[in-house]
Amino acid sequence: ANVTYNRNKFETIIGGGLSSYNGRHFGEAIATQFTGYEAINAIYYDNQATKIDGNFYVRQSYNYNNLIPYIDLQYRFVNYQFEGLDDSLKLAPQEASYGFFNPKVGLTYLLKNNTFYGVFAVGNREPVRDDFRDNKTSIRPLHETMENVEVGYRYANKRKQLNVNLYTMQYTNQLVLTGAVNDVGQAIRTNVKNSYRSGIEIDFQYPITKKLQGGGNVTLSENKIQTFTQFTDDWDNWPIQISKQFINTDIAFSPNTIAAALLSYQANTFFTLNASGKYVGKQYLDNTQNDMRSLDAFTNLDFSINYTSAELKGAKKINVGLYLNNVLNQFYAPNGYTFSGYSGGERQDFNYVYPMAGFNWMMKVNVLF
Repeated sequence: ANVTYNRNKFETIIGGGLSSYNGRHFGEAIATQFTGYEAINAIYYDNQATKIDGNFYVRQSYNYNNLIPYIDLQYRFVNYQFEGLDDSLKLAPQEASYGFFNPKVGLTYLLKNNTFYGVFAVGNREPVRDDFRDNKTSIRPLHETMENVEVGYRYANKRKQLNVNLYTMQYTNQLVLTGAVNDVGQAIRTNVKNSYRSGIEIDFQYPITKKLQGGGNVTLSENKIQTFTQFTDDWDNWPIQISKQFINTDIAFSPNTIAAALLSYQANTFFTLNASGKYVGKQYLDNTQNDMRSLDAFTNLDFSINYTSAELKGAKKINVGLYLNNVLNQFYAPNGYTFSGYSGGERQDFNYVYPMAGFNWMMKVNVLF
């Protein structure tokens, strides 16, 4: 909820919100090659979690001939109650609370269809429930803090649109994916002291002809951890771990290049043809920037044909769509996980990926009565 007060060229917005989530999280064992009959559908885990999330904010802006400076101050409170691992690795009731101050200042300039802007903001974010459950209380994950600077430009009219955004995000204790998963396949995260994400984002829409519309987006970025220490199990001397430090490595699952393009052709009142393409650059399964633990770049191309009828007897509208996916029949994996260990003094790496389907098609029919 919020209230807005305007006087002369000043605008003040005061608002806030409060939410409470109470959920039961459970999983059942399913039949596998090694599951006995008596274990099928047995409860594997079952626990309750409650999250209370509240915030209060004040936003003040001033419009001076379309030059608009503003300041936004937010206080946010979060309380978790859940079951997690204690220091003896047993599940026990736990609680975690956070209070965050998130300030933001910015400047916007409006010129007809053009917008120029700059912003500086500090944001804080708490760990999620799985971060707590995957760690003992003595090594409980820390909240992350981000200092964000953005400058950009926007242009928009009825049919054309262009957005250009330059950003740099400096993190303290960023929670990054490690490349490992827990016993139920959930990705595991860990804090890294200093890291950053910087780059440029561009997206656009442009009418090539009256019937042909083009659009696309591209993100070019650098995503780095200044210092990262990896701990790898020594299987011959458990629970001893071997540590190795890495400097200025890419953050896991953070490709430096992401791009997409779309062409849409309105043949007539009934038929629309679409073509879309996507490119995702190389990314790493963990934070060591090792080619042996990486995902290759990939390109994907899709086509679709949509038919929308006028009103027919007995139905207000009928829509039929034919979707041709991955028409280049590319074999690629956009995600995966990895784990490693030492045995006999030699490091062994095991990579697992989630492959996507090759060429496939689908037809959809919607009838509106």
